[in-house]
Amino acid sequence: MKIIFIIIFFIFFNNLSNAKIGKILFKINNEIVTNLDIEKEANYLMAFNKNMDQLEKSEILKFSKESIVKEKVKLIEVKKQYDFEKQKIHSKQLLDRFYKNLGFIDDESFFNFLNEKNLNVDEFKDKLLIEALWNELILRKYSNKMKINEDEIKKRISKIKKESQLIKSYYLLELIFQIDKKENLNKKFSKIKKSIENIGFESTASIYSISESSKNGGKIGWVNENQLSSQLLKEIKKIQVGEFSNPLIVPGGFLIIKINEIKNESKNFDFNEEYKKAISFEKNKQLNEFSSIHFKKIKSNLIIHEN
Repeated sequence: MKIIFIIIFFIFFNNLSNAKIGKILFKINNEIVTNLDIEKEANYLMAFNKNMDQLEKSEILKFSKESIVKEKVKLIEVKKQYDFEKQKIHSKQLLDRFYKNLGFIDDESFFNFLNEKNLNVDEFKDKLLIEALWNELILRKYSNKMKINEDEIKKRISKIKKESQLIKSYYLLELIFQIDKKENLNKKFSKIKKSIENIGFESTASIYSISESSKNGGKIGWVNENQLSSQLLKEIKKIQVGEFSNPLIVPGGFLIIKINEIKNESKNFDFNEEYKKAISFEKNKQLNEFSSIHFKKIKSNLIIHEN
């Protein structure tokens, strides 16, 4: 009996010694972040940003730390408004939508992908839920503060329909970034440009962008000129396919926009349909800006202790 006990003891002790024990790196209020959390975040970022493996390990860990801080800040705010555990009933729906957008056939094929990348399914669901609840929070808080110039949008659509035989559409990507008091805009932009040269715009947007679109590489998708404000359209016309703009000042930070592709379509369009699309685009843009502003405000009020 003693021999069996000793064998069990040594097996148990050996498992403990081989198990990874996370070292606490810092706390954001009561949310703890360990070195294991940073490693998991690095796996997550690299799984969905193929070019990140071209970076030095130190850079990957730095970006992973910034990403996990962003997530923890959002989680703290979300938990003030929602019962996070009860909201998990929506996780399956969020997951299905996510993997279908990536082109996976079913959840089994996506789960296999996550396993190959050493990513935990439940932890991944939590990530999606945090983003979804954060977006809902921003919508609830700021929807009544949006200002849409409907007359300007109607005039813009009418002008394009009258003057042009074709409607120009752009496949756009965005990167919205902020600078703190210690940073310089030109230096930050130079750093971002260097990253774009090394790993591409999409991977750089996933790392640096505070926009909600950062989760899918900054992709906005196809947008026709009817949907764009006069100011943004003016800036877009300054660059060619494959190029990106200089930083544009927007509420909550600075915007870099990139054109991936341009196409021309027949001008025979439904005015009301184009008007609805333009309104929807403008609302999403403003909510994105409010999200950036709210995030910066929340983060500045939190206490971050580093060990």
